[in-house]
Amino acid sequence: MDEHFRTSQPHIWAAGDVTAGMQFTHVGLTEEQVREQGLDYGVSRFSPPDIDRSIIAGNRDGLVKLIATPGGDEILGAHIIASSGGDLINELALAMHQRLSVRQIAETIHAYPTLPESVRWASTSFVGE
Repeated sequence: MDEHFRTSQPHIWAAGDVTAGMQFTHVGLTEEQVREQGLDYGVSRFSPPDIDRSIIAGNRDGLVKLIATPGGDEILGAHIIASSGGDLINELALAMHQRLSVRQIAETIHAYPTLPESVRWASTSFVGE
């Protein structure tokens, strides 16, 4: 990685924790940490490029991942790799701080067409709706 975070692959730049600089982990546990702690959990994933706002903006990559207790009563961790991911993670950080369930996020009306819809769809997927 060079001083501009370019990796050995010309189309890939390093970001976040892999840069070994400032750490940007703000929300909960990783799936590996949950397994190491022996906790029961479920995972849902949603691809932000599947929502209309991403399509309009031409965003073709991304992931929203939720890790929660099997019923979704407690969010254990979340990962967002997407355009505006730094903005999107705030909703999940607030939800975890306020101990909101995954269902409560899924039932929250999210403005359309916006990128935060991807958080709603990841939540909806988790609770099976």
